[in-house]
Amino acid sequence: MVEACGLITDPREPPDTGTGPFWQLQYLPLAVLVRPLAGHQPDTILSDLADYASHGATFAVVPRPSEQAKVTVPAPETGTVTKLIKRINVPLGDGYALTSYAVQGFSFRDRCYVIDLTVPPHGIQRATLFVLLTRYKDLDSVHLLRPLYRTNQELEQVVDKFMEASVLSPDLAAELRLQRAAAERTRERYAAEFAYANSLVDRREAA
Repeated sequence: MVEACGLITDPREPPDTGTGPFWQLQYLPLAVLVRPLAGHQPDTILSDLADYASHGATFAVVPRPSEQAKVTVPAPETGTVTKLIKRINVPLGDGYALTSYAVQGFSFRDRCYVIDLTVPPHGIQRATLFVLLTRYKDLDSVHLLRPLYRTNQELEQVVDKFMEASVLSPDLAAELRLQRAAAERTRERYAAEFAYANSLVDRREAA
């Protein structure tokens, strides 16, 4: 059981006037902060993640609207009327743990997937980084399970590990050079076709 303890409003939201028994929001809030009621705070689950424990197990839930739908409802005099409606709810549900191997070829799209990029003691593999980060539509959609570092020393260690993971192995580097050379030969061979395709793109953008 949880209770609301904070609210992150939309930047467009007008300030609360302080009048009336409640604040009627004009926009959907970005997040609602909740925390377990006294006696319900877990002492093991997620207790070591970020500032979870130090903030009384407070976490954010993000309300999301459904797709807009047309609904016919009764109306006085006219009989019925069609209205556009949206349902707004907090997306709580079953959670699943997936490995980087399991999500290959999968797209997270707008779904809420959280990844753990904390570097293990033995380092992180380049393939793991590539698979996980390319499941999202953009980097702004990436949600981290916990901070990558907490101190400047940890920051340096994390940067070093990520730089090590970005170095291509000799085999992959050689394959990349071959692919680039083949692409250049193809572009030269079909130069006229590429030029014609570019002209079509320019004409379409100018239309």
